[in-house]
Amino acid sequence: MRPKLPARYLLSAIVMIIPPIAMAGCAGCLSRFLIRPTIHYEVVQDSPDSEFATAQSVITEAKTLVPPQAGDILVFGGATGFSKPSGTAEFFDPNTKKFNGTGSMIQTRVGPIGTELATPLGKVLVAGGLTGSISVKKAVLTIKAQPTDIELYDPATGTFSSSGNLVTPRTGYTQTTLANGKILIAGGSTAGGLPTSAAEIFDPSTSASSATGNMLVPRMLHSATLLPDGTVLIAGGVIDTAGVAVQTAELYNPSTGKFTPVTGHLPVAMAGHTATLIEGCGCSVDGKVLLVGGFNGGGVASVQSANAVAVVYDPSTGKFTSTAGQPIDDRAFQSATLLSNGTVLIAGGLYGQSNVGNGIAFGIYGGVRASAEIYDPSTDSFTCVGGQGTTNCKPSMANSRAGHTATLMTSGPLAGQVLLVGGVGAKTTTSRGKGAALKSAELYDPVGGKFSATGSMKSARAGHGAVLLE
Repeated sequence: MRPKLPARYLLSAIVMIIPPIAMAGCAGCLSRFLIRPTIHYEVVQDSPDSEFATAQSVITEAKTLVPPQAGDILVFGGATGFSKPSGTAEFFDPNTKKFNGTGSMIQTRVGPIGTELATPLGKVLVAGGLTGSISVKKAVLTIKAQPTDIELYDPATGTFSSSGNLVTPRTGYTQTTLANGKILIAGGSTAGGLPTSAAEIFDPSTSASSATGNMLVPRMLHSATLLPDGTVLIAGGVIDTAGVAVQTAELYNPSTGKFTPVTGHLPVAMAGHTATLIEGCGCSVDGKVLLVGGFNGGGVASVQSANAVAVVYDPSTGKFTSTAGQPIDDRAFQSATLLSNGTVLIAGGLYGQSNVGNGIAFGIYGGVRASAEIYDPSTDSFTCVGGQGTTNCKPSMANSRAGHTATLMTSGPLAGQVLLVGGVGAKTTTSRGKGAALKSAELYDPVGGKFSATGSMKSARAGHGAVLLE
């Protein structure tokens, strides 16, 4: 019989394995097909014979479904509930504002990252995460397996296929598209929750991954941002099984395959934060990186708190500087989305405290936010969406969310709007860790500055991946 835990453990188990989210704009997006062809394939679902979802799957039925088109958003994996990794996938159609089913992944995965490869409406690289059975005993989360294989999703057929293996299986890592089209996969945790310094490069031309230079220190739940000069900024993260978050950063140089230290340090430790390259504001912050929130502190059996902190990294000086105006709300595992006008939408996330150790979190003593803020680089400050109360932003989202995805749509009827999907939360701001994986989705429209509910997913999921198909 599976043990029943308080809702705060459900929250903790899901969010600690969520990788930081990197948002990118769209250039030269393909126009949408108004008439969609249909494809016929067998739908694979998790085995009903297993108490927990596993990589084992069974064919249940054959269906004829429409494939996604350019401008749709692919959503895959995640946890449907406590200790239930999912292998299903679906996509959001901006024309109908509805989700449609598509083929399932080969592996169930929580915390996967997806990257569209550099081809028109190209295949999507999916790697990493957790799979297999997960169990809890005396409030300790035990992960039985991590997937080693890499999968490619083909929008033309709506199916996933295997594409070799990761050099190092990992979760809580980063996946960054380099200027040459190759993918940098860095850090994360390996078996037992141990952070790793290993990094590797996936080459789309060979569909294979090979080792590159190691990071200077092991990191998980860090951020990785492609800079204008082609290097990658790696910042913050957790460096050991005690859950110690750090203030250090380093740069990856693709031409040498090596990491070098960044001169400056973050003003506070950050892990589970967001990092966004500012573009399109027409101001002095263009080309710099905004880092927001995450949790700080660390040490054996230590309590860690969400940050109400924002800093900007300047590649020309190699230094971090606190923003003139700081965020109103403390957040970790929130989303950050660069909008078309160069401002950044910061939405949802956990607030309060957690106890972190052995590569996992257990016991969230805060809750999930339903608030959002806008960072304006021209004023270097934050404002609440929907107004500010006495001390915090007023709830403005349709649901509280943490460990969700947020994707900017760049073409079609919803161009310029942001789709926020799933995560852990509820209809309102939650407290004491109460919440569940969500099926719901919502839209943020910068023109009116408001959130509105849209069609729900076919399956609840948190700690999933999402990719805009271009």
